[in-house]
Amino acid sequence: MSPENRLVFATGPLTGFALPSSGKLVVAAKSPLTGGYGDGNIGTHAAVQMRKAGYDAVIVEDRAKNP
Repeated sequence: MSPENRLVFATGPLTGFALPSSGKLVVAAKSPLTGGYGDGNIGTHAAVQMRKAGYDAVIVEDRAKNP
């Protein structure tokens, strides 16, 4: 809700290696209500593809003009 908030998508340090459970993606943000930090872990093929594309993290900032 605020331009100062960030939405972060980050891969784990072992993402892309041929290891069990290594394809992890973390989605993290600050709560607009409490200001607290929250994150979620996703075990998905998207993390491996993001790493193969050359990205360790993607940060979305600012806000939309319309909700």
